[in-house]
Order: sequence, then C-alpha cells, then structure tokens
Amino acid sequence: MVQSRPRVAIVGGGIGGLFAANALLALGLQVSVYEQSSALGEVGAGVFLTPNSVRHLQRLGLGPAVEKVGARVGADSRYFRHDGAPIAPVQVTDSSGWNATFGMHRADLVALLAAALPADGAPDLRQWRVGRGRCRHRGGRNPL
Repeated sequence: MVQSRPRVAIVGGGIGGLFAANALLALGLQVSVYEQSSALGEVGAGVFLTPNSVRHLQRLGLGPAVEKVGARVGADSRYFRHDGAPIAPVQVTDSSGWNATFGMHRADLVALLAAALPADGAPDLRQWRVGRGRCRHRGGRNPL
C-alpha cells in the first residue's frame, strides 16, 4: 500500500500560522494556510523575540533575516515604569549566556515569515470569510 504524505490545514496566517507552515514544509508535509484577511500582514506594535524563539527561527534558516529586521536588545537594558522609574533589568540571555533577544515590529516578523515560504505555491494560501459560525472558501466550497 502506498502511503501519502499528510496534508495539514493551518487556520490563521499570523505569526504562529506562518511559523508552523515554514516548520511543517521543512519536514516535507503538504500545507494549506487559511487566512480571513485578504492580505497577509499584521496590525499592532512591537514583538519581543527571546533566545528560545530565535533558536527555532534559526533552525528554519531565518536567523540572518531576524538579525537584519530586528534590533538586538542590549545587555544593559531595563524595564521602566510609566514615570521613568526603573523596575528591573531585561533578561536578554538564555541559560548558556547567549544573547539572542530582539525587538521588531509585528508586521516585519509576519513579512519575514511569509517571505520564507516557497514561491512555487507551497503552501497553498487560501482566503476565507467568516460568517454565521461557518468558514467558506472564497470562490468555492470548503475543500477540507
């Protein structure tokens, strides 16, 4: 019996969905990403990437992109209250002392993850609209 590769559906084309798509594609799985928005992107402010998340991005070959887009948080960084009073130092290293803590705009991280996806149509990016408790693929029936 010939066994086919699993097909994976990821609902949401944000940071988590795009990271999962990149990781699953690296394992050779077939991936479809379903996103409600008509364009990939993200609203919001900044994100803080800690060494553990950067390590996972490096495993996907995205370390240089993180270095290019992000701003490394310095070892002497501190958290401050709204009135400027210092609260505590920022922990920027992991247990081995590796400083891979970066700040970046959320939209830049989404763009970095989207740009890492293969240009050959894998994964299959599909737009969905949500209404009355159901999701329907634009232009057709639910392919799942």
